[in-house]
This record gives sequence, structure tokens and C-alpha cells, in this order.
Amino acid sequence: MKTIYKYGFAEADNEGPVSFFQLPTGAEVLACGMQNGGLFLWAKVDTEAPLDIRAFQLVPTGGEVPDGKFVATVFDAPFVWHIFEVDGGE
Repeated sequence: MKTIYKYGFAEADNEGPVSFFQLPTGAEVLACGMQNGGLFLWAKVDTEAPLDIRAFQLVPTGGEVPDGKFVATVFDAPFVWHIFEVDGGE
């Protein structure tokens, strides 16, 4: 079944500036944003697909941009975060 799931950055396996999520294979990131004081990622997933570990890095404005795919910009006053999917999945 295909559906949309929400993943919280605070709930991710964090290692330094990179957050790791277990997402079903082929999951498509749709959006990132703030909700009730937390930072979340929404993805379209196939609930029957096996899980992959994917890595996402938060970069503040003015921070060094990593190699990776830009995903979203999130406004979290007074901060602005830029989210990149980076190599680092296991």
C-alpha cells in the first residue's frame, strides 16, 4: 500500500549533524517542516517495501553545504535550516 508517513528529526538516529531514518525502499520525500515545535519529514512510502537507512543533514544559513541532494528549506524562527540528503546510509 502506498501512503504518506511522517518522520521526526528528534526521533531519528542522530550522529553529529546527520540524522538517519529507516524509510521503505523507494520512499519519495515530499516535504519538511515544523509542526508543534518539532522538525519533521513527510514521505510517500510503499508500506510493503523493505527498509533502507537514509541520511539527512541540517545546514544553517551560512553553513557549509554538503555533497548531496537538496530536499527542503525550513523556517524555524529565528533559524532557517536547509536539508540535504547525503551519502551515509548503512
